[in-house]
Amino acid sequence: MINAYFVDLDLVVEQCARRLKVGATAGFVVADSAYCGVVIPVDLVLAEILERRGFTTRKIITFRKTLGNGNHQQRSSERLKEVLVLATFKGLRGK
Repeated sequence: MINAYFVDLDLVVEQCARRLKVGATAGFVVADSAYCGVVIPVDLVLAEILERRGFTTRKIITFRKTLGNGNHQQRSSERLKEVLVLATFKGLRGK
């Protein structure tokens, strides 16, 4: 389940990289998740995906923090955050 989400997110970033001009700014709103009480830092994983796809992560802005809304999320004592990840496209390698 978690792996499929990040595979899909990688595909979205890949398509953005194909269509954006060098120097363009992209923004992604994502939220942490927790599975079986383990918090998944979606913003940091997205930042890694962005770097691999030719972006530079400029800023991560936290909008809010919550306890989550699903039963699996509520087992974690950590607050989950919703953030805006801003990145600049620096170009695809080998292009």
